[in-house]
Amino acid sequence: VFCGQLRSRVECCVCKKESNCYDPFMDLSLPIPKGKGLKGQSQGQCTLQECLRDFAAEERLEGNDTYYCSKCKTHQCAVKRLH
Repeated sequence: VFCGQLRSRVECCVCKKESNCYDPFMDLSLPIPKGKGLKGQSQGQCTLQECLRDFAAEERLEGNDTYYCSKCKTHQCAVKRLH
């Protein structure tokens, strides 16, 4: 059985406070990188490493996805990273 635990870290863009979150998983749904597709379709093939790189890419939380910072006591833009 393939399972594990993901650790993500969110950093407030204003005060730089960091918070960690640990999420167990039983499987991973990996994105297909832009411009890639199934063999014979779209632009061609992609590797597992490319899919994992996109899955773990840094994500900016802004707009409707802002992060509630417990130090600032308000919603702020933030950066989320997997570790």
